[in-house]
Amino acid sequence: MIKTLLLLIFFCLSLVPQIAYALIIKTIDELHPLQVTLSQQSLNRIAVENSGIRKVIAPEGLLDIQIDDVTSQAFITVIEPVDRPIAISVITDSGYVQDIEISSKDKPIETVLLKEPKKGEETEKFLPRKLITKVIASLIQSTLPHGYVASKVLYEDIRKLRNQGLQIQALEAIEGPYEKIVKYKLINTSQVKTPLKESNFATPKDLWIFLEKDILQPNEKTQLIIATTRD
Repeated sequence: MIKTLLLLIFFCLSLVPQIAYALIIKTIDELHPLQVTLSQQSLNRIAVENSGIRKVIAPEGLLDIQIDDVTSQAFITVIEPVDRPIAISVITDSGYVQDIEISSKDKPIETVLLKEPKKGEETEKFLPRKLITKVIASLIQSTLPHGYVASKVLYEDIRKLRNQGLQIQALEAIEGPYEKIVKYKLINTSQVKTPLKESNFATPKDLWIFLEKDILQPNEKTQLIIATTRD
């Protein structure tokens, strides 16, 4: 009887279509991009072990990227075939950044599992990124990061925006040994949903830019932080 039941279960399982997928497991390396080929037909996924994804920066029009609020994983659908590799950047909740060179083809689902370096495994290549993360966290909480001093917001710190539906206001400024950092408030004063990109606010002197949100709903606001080299 038991043997017959096991055979029946095995036969039923054999009738269920199996979903093929590929899996890449990689410890984050901020100095070297990871090469990934996505499935053009299926939903692809990027996850971070014991952490989550805060943001994915990618060119527009080729990929649809959704970050799940519950799992903090990124689900990626290929909109247009990617014949030549394009670069995206995955930012984890802990502030690590993994650059990925993306291409696509007719293949099974691609799943990428990123692993953050464990304590004791970090090298000097992570120190600048970790410092920036701490500075951003302090400014978001309106506290002064260690090693920085409060500064004045000057006229040249005011950014002019091409998008008339966005309003920008400089809130505070700090200075470090080599850079000046200004925190801004962005408000969407239009009646339409407005996408945001770091490149829209950049100047040649900027060292890095942090945007709290990628999209602003009508009347929604967010924080923008820009670090610029000191003269």
